[in-house]
Amino acid sequence: MSTPTSSRAERMRLQLREEIVQTAAEVFAERGYHRTGIADIAQRLGVGNSSIYAHFAGKRALFDVVIDDAMSGVMSLLTAENAPAAADTFEDYQEQVRRIASGFTVALRDDPAVLRLLRALLVEAGGVDEELAGKASAFTDAATQVTAAYLGHGRSRGYLRADLDVEATARVVNAMIFSVALEETRREATPEETQRIVDATLALYFGGVAA
Repeated sequence: MSTPTSSRAERMRLQLREEIVQTAAEVFAERGYHRTGIADIAQRLGVGNSSIYAHFAGKRALFDVVIDDAMSGVMSLLTAENAPAAADTFEDYQEQVRRIASGFTVALRDDPAVLRLLRALLVEAGGVDEELAGKASAFTDAATQVTAAYLGHGRSRGYLRADLDVEATARVVNAMIFSVALEETRREATPEETQRIVDATLALYFGGVAA
């Protein structure tokens, strides 16, 4: 049975681990994987290197956790009313996509490190090791499968084009969204400018896939 003292120590240990992950996300997002060291993260957090090594075997293990958290946050927007099979009409689908786009916009505005982390994963993964390259490939494949599920559902329900190549279109759509999001983050666009880009992207997308 744990004592109050041991319980408090465990809470403090878990809190420090969470703070390490959050700080690492900020530093990895700013500097990229290769230019970030454990010392950079420790200095930002105001602890010694040993405090980080007490929780993580090294930079690579910490980066894994940071990336997994970022991907989980992205995928959490695609549940319930925003799930692939939730829309029955083109109007429902338009509203669904707008909700998802709004959710991403708010999430990236509140935590722009998420997008930079995904960029670090996709751009730098091949230069780190095969396991990380595999993680990057798995992420892009999962994103394609999710988008294809939306398109396939719409095609089967008849509100998207019957001749739609769902997998190829999913890859194109994801590439477009990712490129636009990176550009908006890079130039630190205002919320109004970002909304104009989102509206233009959605108008182009809906015009291309509608039945």
